[in-house]
Amino acid sequence: MTIDEWGQNSDQFFDYLAHSEIYSLPEWDGWKERINQVLSEMAYEDAKGCEFEDLINLAGLAGEIELTIKEHDMDRRIKNIEKDF
Repeated sequence: MTIDEWGQNSDQFFDYLAHSEIYSLPEWDGWKERINQVLSEMAYEDAKGCEFEDLINLAGLAGEIELTIKEHDMDRRIKNIEKDF
């Protein structure tokens, strides 16, 4: 099962993405592959009941995502400061 197939069957996936910007980060493709790997090793019933945040943890991405989001926010702030001066 891929993340796209799982996404069609789980409200949690869309709820999570609605409140997160990770899908817009350049690293998303690599993260998506790792999440797909975790999903491919799970039974459909387990994947359907699994929350996206749990998939992130199972794929070992929690720290990477947090760091990337912080770096992304910092870059955005620096650009805004440079634009003001």
